Amino acid sequence: MRWLAGDLQRLPEAAGAAVAGEIPVRQAAHDTLTFVTDFLAPRTRDALWRFSDPRPALDDLNGALRQVGTQVLRKFGKLALPQRGYQGLEHIIALGPRGAWQYRRLRRSGPPSPPEKQRLRDARRILFVCHGNIARSAMSAAWLRSALQEQGVDDVTVASAGVSALDGKAADPDAAEAAPQFGISLEGHRARRVTADHIAAADAIFVMDHLNRVRLMRQFPEARGKTWMLGSLEPDAGRLAEHGGVIRDPYGQGRREAEACFAQIVPCLQELLRHLTAADRSPERTTPEATQR
Repeated sequence: MRWLAGDLQRLPEAAGAAVAGEIPVRQAAHDTLTFVTDFLAPRTRDALWRFSDPRPALDDLNGALRQVGTQVLRKFGKLALPQRGYQGLEHIIALGPRGAWQYRRLRRSGPPSPPEKQRLRDARRILFVCHGNIARSAMSAAWLRSALQEQGVDDVTVASAGVSALDGKAADPDAAEAAPQFGISLEGHRARRVTADHIAAADAIFVMDHLNRVRLMRQFPEARGKTWMLGSLEPDAGRLAEHGGVIRDPYGQGRREAEACFAQIVPCLQELLRHLTAADRSPERTTPEATQR
């Protein structure tokens, strides 16, 4: 049996490993020769291809070619481009040309604008979104949920998710160690990938950086109009301008970076909490029934 897509994915990896000196060149050459002879052998059957139903094999092959093309482009870009140019290439690969342009425009637009105060006061369902839902958004949801409970607010629901989360993954160990310093625990947290249901259920969505904001908007256009940068709630305008409203991902950078990230998040959450609890103390809106009375 032959798995054509798998072979096409494996051969460039073997060639790259041979060029890097990780495996002998003869091994890569042997793999390539074996692929050719197996492909031409009349008795070798393809694992997916059927003339009566070619779609699965074509879809599989298309995915393999896209993956191989991306790998080749990344390797070539890393060798040929300066660091800034390579970062731009990564954004194009991740977001597409239009998404990369949107990301560049957001970064150059200055500090993001916060939502209107009334929008925050009316919001009863809050969603935090980051990349993997194992640090920034997980911490934000846990802190706000705990703070609302302490103040006896029971009509606000808080959730978190990630644009590239692996469902069921535990919180980042560094984030879990840093969390108790902020009065919360991430021990029981399990990551969730953001879905259309999460977007539909939320009144207000807060993202951590421009990259994930663009990815969320491209995947879920319906999130437009109710998504903001969490950093836009920073009460210190100077700090907001300094960081551009971006809360950087501390993943893989140690406990100290996780603590610094959480310390940046908490003032934003305190500002959000102030508006959410103010809604409980605001006068009731005038209803048609009340007007008639």
